[in-house]
Amino acid sequence: MNLNTVVEETLLLAGKPLSQDNIQITRALDPDLPCILGNANALQQVLLNLLTNAREAMSGGGDIRIETGSVPERPARLRLVVSDTGPGISPADLPHLFEPFYTTKPAGTGLGLAVSYGIVQDHEGTIEARSAHGQGATFTLTFPALERT
Repeated sequence: MNLNTVVEETLLLAGKPLSQDNIQITRALDPDLPCILGNANALQQVLLNLLTNAREAMSGGGDIRIETGSVPERPARLRLVVSDTGPGISPADLPHLFEPFYTTKPAGTGLGLAVSYGIVQDHEGTIEARSAHGQGATFTLTFPALERT
């Protein structure tokens, strides 16, 4: 499967609600991206969760950037990066983001990122979060690339 296709199909689902909330999407998708072995629906769930979290964090609008490409220091791996201009994640919360039932939302279950973490691991991938409070959040997912034939 192609990560760019997952991004485009997910944005078809999420694009209208994001634009209604005054959130702009910027894409930087590598057109020569190799494929990965995986389940497109499961990865779409991960991306949709990241977009939903960003949307909820940016109640007054903002920007989300989605990019795909190779991992420069590891050419056999691909990355999917989702960054937002929201308020960021507090340093105290960062280490707990992927723990089941950990939430900072009044109505959250704390399962979205935990399930996403499991899906990424099932794809032999990694997911990392970086944030500085007040400066947005960036989630970087990496996956093994299939060899081109």
